[in-house]
Amino acid sequence: MLRGFKFSFHVSLVTAAIIYIYLSTVFVFVDQWFGLRSSPGMMNVAAFTFLAVMCIYSYWLAVFTDPGRVPVSFAPDVEGSEKQIQEIKRKGGDLRFCQKCSQYKPPRAHHCRICNRCVLKMDHHCVWMNNCVGHANYKVFFVFIVYAVVACIYSLALLIGSLTADSEDDTEDFLRTVYVISGILLVPISLALGFFVGWHIYLILKNKTTIEYHEGVRAMWLAEKGGHLYSHPYDIGAYENLISILGPNVLFWISFQEFKNKLLEPGLVDHIVIFNKSVAKVYEKSSPPYNNQTSIDMIRGPIGDANGRKDVFFKDVAGCDEAKQEIMEFVHFLKNPKKYEEMGAKILKAALLVGPPWTGKTLLAKATAGESAVPFLSISASDFMEIFVRVGPARVRSLKKRSKTTCTKYNFY
Repeated sequence: MLRGFKFSFHVSLVTAAIIYIYLSTVFVFVDQWFGLRSSPGMMNVAAFTFLAVMCIYSYWLAVFTDPGRVPVSFAPDVEGSEKQIQEIKRKGGDLRFCQKCSQYKPPRAHHCRICNRCVLKMDHHCVWMNNCVGHANYKVFFVFIVYAVVACIYSLALLIGSLTADSEDDTEDFLRTVYVISGILLVPISLALGFFVGWHIYLILKNKTTIEYHEGVRAMWLAEKGGHLYSHPYDIGAYENLISILGPNVLFWISFQEFKNKLLEPGLVDHIVIFNKSVAKVYEKSSPPYNNQTSIDMIRGPIGDANGRKDVFFKDVAGCDEAKQEIMEFVHFLKNPKKYEEMGAKILKAALLVGPPWTGKTLLAKATAGESAVPFLSISASDFMEIFVRVGPARVRSLKKRSKTTCTKYNFY
């Protein structure tokens, strides 16, 4: 999603620097060294023009792309959602609430005081882009700094090469000024961008953001102090980390093809399923219900995601490979019930997905329904228990309140 245009001095300065470096490289360095009409000159002009176009286009994409905002309707789908909301920092996967935005924060989201809102998977706020670097624009930001450092080194090489060429031009003073200004720009920019690219390659290989790196330093110190080992919860291996950020196709890693982990749109899970995998346990027998009557009011559905899409498939769920494999029996049976009934097979009564909060259980259940082409119905744990024991949470709270006024001691089971 693109955001509106707003004038920024820093963005204008970067754009002017890119234009100046391009013009000086093509019309001064290449012209002085090879000549613009020569074959080597035209080849160098074509190559540098390609780098410059890729650089400026990726830069403006990073500037105008919204880094990712938390949906207004977002709420964590976790067990025990009735408990009091509390703000817990530096503990990925826990309930987090932004006091400034007055809404839940999903894992890896942080509040930017400059943008004055929460940003999904926020890396940092870049003053040179007048924008945050986050979930939606991180790839184009990385592509920009890669093309920028290559273009700067290429321009610096042409500058040095052109200095070795003899030139008896009348505009020698002008050329000397261009060389000095270009050198002052290219040397520090090349060094800074080179370090920056190396830094973000390290972050990508570890599946970290800049904020998470600094938080991890403290977390590692606390873990070592307590005699424990620290590991970054989102690190799933170098290659898998690259795929999760740059996309599954290696050929498009440095292209403008947009790639955003679908788990963050808007499920906001982002590989937590890898850290604490949900486990599918199949129950072959089910306990008989208290009675055969089920309150329809307790069941909510069909339910889609926050974008209004009602179909979720296994391809939308990262990880959970073991769980997917175990519940495929349900999918095959629901797709072809007659085939299995003719063979005398009977579908299992239920499958229970067990795992900590934020490990993709609900998303996996939706994907199972989507793959099977059946509706997805949702019911809370308290309402589910009410079906069996006929005592709902409201009655329990009312009983406890009455007990406080009539009894000095009481036990709850």
